[in-house]
Amino acid sequence: MKSLILVSLLFSLISAQAKVYKNIEAGEYNAVVDLREYAGQPFFQVMKNVIYPLINSEAANATPWYNGHIEAIESGEGVEVILGDDVTTYHVKYLADTEDKVERSGRSFGAVGATNIKSYIADASYKHYLRSLEYALQGSDEEAQAFFRAIVRFMTHSDPSGIAALEERSKKVASDFVAIYIAEQYRRLTATKGESLGRRHRWDDALVQVTLLAAFHSGQEQMQMYYEGEFTSEVYNQNACLYGADKDSEERLEEEKRQSRLYDYWQFTVRSECPGRSGVNLTRRDFQKLGKALTRMLQGHDFGVMMIYKPENRYYRSNFFSAATRELLKGEFDENADEFSEVIVETLMTIRLYANEISAELELGL
Repeated sequence: MKSLILVSLLFSLISAQAKVYKNIEAGEYNAVVDLREYAGQPFFQVMKNVIYPLINSEAANATPWYNGHIEAIESGEGVEVILGDDVTTYHVKYLADTEDKVERSGRSFGAVGATNIKSYIADASYKHYLRSLEYALQGSDEEAQAFFRAIVRFMTHSDPSGIAALEERSKKVASDFVAIYIAEQYRRLTATKGESLGRRHRWDDALVQVTLLAAFHSGQEQMQMYYEGEFTSEVYNQNACLYGADKDSEERLEEEKRQSRLYDYWQFTVRSECPGRSGVNLTRRDFQKLGKALTRMLQGHDFGVMMIYKPENRYYRSNFFSAATRELLKGEFDENADEFSEVIVETLMTIRLYANEISAELELGL
């Protein structure tokens, strides 16, 4: 039992810390999916029918986890999912869906570089991804729009061409997004042995919702978010493990708050050991509260797209971002995928444009 606890804690610590490598020579991969060959179909179909079975079968060839993940990439272990001539992802040391704790296994890496020697390989934690995303979205509206269109069309069309065309910093972030997305979809699919996206391990859902909501935060002059149900700019450091803790506890009274950041959507659980397990899913109540608030604001103002998009659908009337994520994940669109992807991008750029006006109203509790 003690060894299992130690392994679980080690996994949590590794998951919380990103490792970025430069000039790593990737090995020659036998298990390869070139996503460009599947462009035109929802990514979930490619994930379910091609990538999931391949990662699952490659589990039999995996070396022990303690041999090292970057060494696995150097030897060509696992599965490579190619996004372009100079951008790819690697998925190593995942267990098969018949094994215990499969949902806690494996690591996925985003990589950039035109040759086998990659200038950038990231074992991207959520904190690293969200910090990098916040930085990338500080650029121009054109760059932000290109980023969101690229990742949305990756999900709607299995089209990685937009990712390949991004500027360098956005391309790195997009490769990290795809790596994490594939990892989380694999883990979620294992609950049903690859048949469907079940209700367990909804980490892919949390990843996409927070990524979409980042468009709003990128337009704010000062970062404000829902934190423990309140719209605020002040939060506790994550490593204090105070998110969701008793508000009258001595630890909270003694701990100083700091300016919120996008990566504060990632938190540790409140447990006897600190740090314990971590994730973005832990802040679901908060990011969904923001999604509902933004949907309400967009429907109540003359901002355009939201006033006419699926008014008959109660899920979209309640939370556009949650409803859109559900369709993106499952690859089931009620309308043309081109139209759907553009509605999402237009909505994201709208909340970016009006972020400060909306923030002022949310701060007043409107």
